[in-house]
Amino acid sequence: MVGLEHHSSATVSKHLTLLRAAGLLESRKVGRWVYYRLSTPDEASPQADALSMVRHLAKHSPTIDQDRVRMDAICGLDPSEVARRVKAGEAVCPQACC
Repeated sequence: MVGLEHHSSATVSKHLTLLRAAGLLESRKVGRWVYYRLSTPDEASPQADALSMVRHLAKHSPTIDQDRVRMDAICGLDPSEVARRVKAGEAVCPQACC
């Protein structure tokens, strides 16, 4: 995410918790890691309308396109390397993607 390294992990965690509570995200925990994805609510629900709008806007967003490039680069890293960089206060995204 653009600017993610400028937010505390507590703030990001709080935001993710709110999105889960609203029914917009689902999560699963594997060891110390929590993996998130967009939920798949009932078609007639307000959550489905909200996610539909987000998906539509995301298709036309240069920021989202940049985030996809960065996320692909980050996902190519070993999770322990990501954790090391976060702990060290380093940028998580490799220089080539930013």
